[in-house]
Amino acid sequence: MDPIWPEVEIEINALCDGDLDSPIKFSILDQDSNGDTDPMGDFEVSVNGLISSTASGDVVNLSKYGRHIGSILVLGAELVGYENPRKQAMEVMEATANVVLAKADAEAKSQVAATAVEEAEEAKATTEENEQEVNVLAEELTEAEATASAAEEAAKEAAEAAADQTVEGILTFQFSGKHLINTEGIFRKPDPFFVIQKANESDGEIDWSTVYISTVVKDSLSPSWPESDVEISSLCNGDLEETLRVVFYDKESDGKHELMGSFETSINAILTPTDADDAVSIMRGGEETGSIFVSGAKLTDYVDPKLATRKAEEMAEKAEEAKFFVMGKKMTVELESEKAEASRGVANEKAEIANSAVEAAKIAEDTAEQASSVLREIIQ
Repeated sequence: MDPIWPEVEIEINALCDGDLDSPIKFSILDQDSNGDTDPMGDFEVSVNGLISSTASGDVVNLSKYGRHIGSILVLGAELVGYENPRKQAMEVMEATANVVLAKADAEAKSQVAATAVEEAEEAKATTEENEQEVNVLAEELTEAEATASAAEEAAKEAAEAAADQTVEGILTFQFSGKHLINTEGIFRKPDPFFVIQKANESDGEIDWSTVYISTVVKDSLSPSWPESDVEISSLCNGDLEETLRVVFYDKESDGKHELMGSFETSINAILTPTDADDAVSIMRGGEETGSIFVSGAKLTDYVDPKLATRKAEEMAEKAEEAKFFVMGKKMTVELESEKAEASRGVANEKAEIANSAVEAAKIAEDTAEQASSVLREIIQ
């Protein structure tokens, strides 16, 4: 479908009787294997037309029954022994072909250069975005490190404060008794007082130590002791549920005070509001030996050391969270830095490719201009 026929020589007289402008009909045939031929199309051109087509590179339309079916390119035509600018025509054709090829090459290389420059610009923009992201992350990391350092210092101070925190506060209460056991016989009444004891555990054994001694109420089986103020620090280590023991005695002058009974309680139990009829039974040897009423109990200026401990724990957790946040942020900065570095490498490579492509396009444009100059000289 794209045949190239070999060069042939034909006498001018056989063609046109020497008339170089006389039309000549060319028929294209399809030869079958049996030797028959089928017409494919024809075109008309003169000798000068052939030579002109050779010089200009114009194609000749091939038609059949008036319909265009193909194109014929005259690759060469010359008159031997005839004054004919064939040589110049060939030079023009060659120069024209060189111009066409050079321009096509220059256009292609310009397109390649334009694409390379565009890709280099995109890679540069991506690198700048990545580097900007790294800078933002680096600033965030600096802030996170400062926050973590402050949190760690705050946690340390809170831990020290918790360690130094003592139990503070005053428990104010009033006890009264009713129907206490008479340890003095029929004709006398006891002189009751009470002591408050707290438990101390040592080697698995509990030892009760006295932390408060009340005043003595003379000759009474239903005593009402005056309001008592007791430092919380002497009663417990900050646990208001810690067990306390209240022991009641009948004061004796010889110091051998008679036990009247006891009950166990806690600071919170003492502070719990009760009805006027509610009483705590005191016991001695498994027997009830009287009733005790609590009134007017309150806790003032209380500082719970557990609050400081909890605050220290919370601050420690925040410091730990801040530390892990810094670790995560560092990893992110490292990853983004690696990404930016890789992007920078790609951008540099694309910039080099773009520079080479631009240089190649410039050389191709110069070559095309030189080919056009040669063609103009030949035509002139």
